[in-house]
Amino acid sequence: MSLVEKRNRSLQEFDPVKIRSAIEAAARDAGLPEMRVIDLVEHISRRMAVKYQWEREVPSSVLRYEILRLMDEAEPAVSRRWRLHEKAFKGLT
Repeated sequence: MSLVEKRNRSLQEFDPVKIRSAIEAAARDAGLPEMRVIDLVEHISRRMAVKYQWEREVPSSVLRYEILRLMDEAEPAVSRRWRLHEKAFKGLT
């Protein structure tokens, strides 16, 4: 995967560090133990890389949906924290 289409239609180079950082922040905010934070970040980021590595462009909404789906499966408390953050700071639901 090389490009992410943002909500404003601009294209941005895919940055796996940005996704890892967001997952890590949500996991820490949810109070997960450090080892579980590391495991969750690895699990989700690896799945995202495998699933989208050959895509030329991917809408950010698709990435968001997939990350939240994986979080819902693995650690629902983390996906709740992510959604609360989005609602408070980005106006997303």
